[in-house]
Amino acid sequence: MTESAEFSREDEIALGHAWDWFNQHAGQRMQSINMMLVSITFSLAGYGLAFQARNFIVAVAICVEQL
Repeated sequence: MTESAEFSREDEIALGHAWDWFNQHAGQRMQSINMMLVSITFSLAGYGLAFQARNFIVAVAICVEQL
């Protein structure tokens, strides 16, 4: 037997609020991961350029900054 789920107005408001909260925080987590990936990419590019230019002090500084 299948029962249809009927929600009251208060339940609908609560469910809407819960989904909005979840969507907002999931979006923030995705933005944090994207920011981390972008910063790692730029740091690796800077490290590669510094190492290629034989500027080892800058290369070491970039490595230490990533710790």
